[in-house]
Amino acid sequence: MAESLEFTVAKFTFTIPTGCLYRPDGLWVRHQDGRVVVGLSDYRQQRDGDVAFVELVPPGTIVDRGQPFGTVETIKVDYELPAPLAGTVVEVNERLELEAELINQEPYGAGWLIVMEPANWLVEKDDLLPAEIYRDLAQAQAQEEL
Repeated sequence: MAESLEFTVAKFTFTIPTGCLYRPDGLWVRHQDGRVVVGLSDYRQQRDGDVAFVELVPPGTIVDRGQPFGTVETIKVDYELPAPLAGTVVEVNERLELEAELINQEPYGAGWLIVMEPANWLVEKDDLLPAEIYRDLAQAQAQEEL
């Protein structure tokens, strides 16, 4: 994995790769080859607990920024996944159908959620947070929840 930032709250350590951009709600985005890979941050997956089930829209689905592209069910909570950018979902992580726990085990690796072809990357990327700012936000949220 590329360089990462870390923070520790109580007995929990959270990793935040610097090669990703983040939504305040804990989705990460990694731009590569004109597409973006999207997943749940280490902080988000640890906070929400063990993932039991993931449902994602099929490839070819066009989503607007903020529109749900899937749902996650954990032992603690169920929630919708808002698209970090507008674009077309071109690939979904089919392994999650049988191995949803990959999100907890490898949130920045095998636990990725979708690949998108962004409609307007150059404009919308500016609405995402760099790793340093997301780390500070996540750390404040984690300390608040203690």
